[in-house]
Amino acid sequence: MCKSAYYVVKRDMKTRDENKPVIVYSGSFMEAQLIRTFLESAGIQAFVQDEMSGILLPLSDSAGGIGRVKVLVAKRNEAEARELVREFLGRPQE
Repeated sequence: MCKSAYYVVKRDMKTRDENKPVIVYSGSFMEAQLIRTFLESAGIQAFVQDEMSGILLPLSDSAGGIGRVKVLVAKRNEAEARELVREFLGRPQE
């Protein structure tokens, strides 16, 4: 591999890692939707995962994680998103 191709591959791998989704919230369906909207209003693209389990199993989100809805952001936005989630919830998020 030529030197320039090596740096292109290395840059692309770093970009891929920065875009890797990370969970910044896990809990109820309603809170997850509100947090997603809050993050997006702050300019952070966010996605909700496991929406259907949160809708179908809303009362089981406190019992071991079944029914918990997750909010994901790109790894490069993780620190800012976690701070905003803490601010939104008014408590630390594990």
